[in-house]
Amino acid sequence: MKRPNQTENSCCLLLPQTISVVHIPFKISSTSTMGCVTLSPCCKLCRLCASLCKMVPVIVITGIVGWSYYAYVVQLCILTVESDIEKVVLLIGYHIAISLFLLCYWRTIWTRPGDIPKKFQLTADELDIIEGCENFETQKRLLDQIVIDRDLPVAMRTFQGAVRYCEKCAHIKPD
Repeated sequence: MKRPNQTENSCCLLLPQTISVVHIPFKISSTSTMGCVTLSPCCKLCRLCASLCKMVPVIVITGIVGWSYYAYVVQLCILTVESDIEKVVLLIGYHIAISLFLLCYWRTIWTRPGDIPKKFQLTADELDIIEGCENFETQKRLLDQIVIDRDLPVAMRTFQGAVRYCEKCAHIKPD
């Protein structure tokens, strides 16, 4: 079996109903890394569209926060409340709360998710052995043994109880 950094690869799929392994051949570009296929130049427009679509929830939340700011500050505090002391208390409390919310929200939006540590990466030999398994139980035992040998903190499992791993980038999926 050829490795993901070569030009020909096979995708190993576990079928949960039949518990068998199916190898599907596919081509990988020479600029790919660990089996993760890079998109051709014609798909750059697709990437741009996808990144713009990812911003839709951010724009919606920002609009809702802007509307709530107008409704609370202008309509309630300035136009409805009569007492100046009550206005000040309400406005200070609201501005503290919305400042904390916006700080947390924007830090969440702009924080990178991070990278998977190298100790979770399967070697080419380990990947060959795992993908070459004839049945699901053998593959499950091998993945369990790798996790135990490397002392990896893995608690999340598949429905069948196996350690999860990515066939594309050859990493055990950390929790």
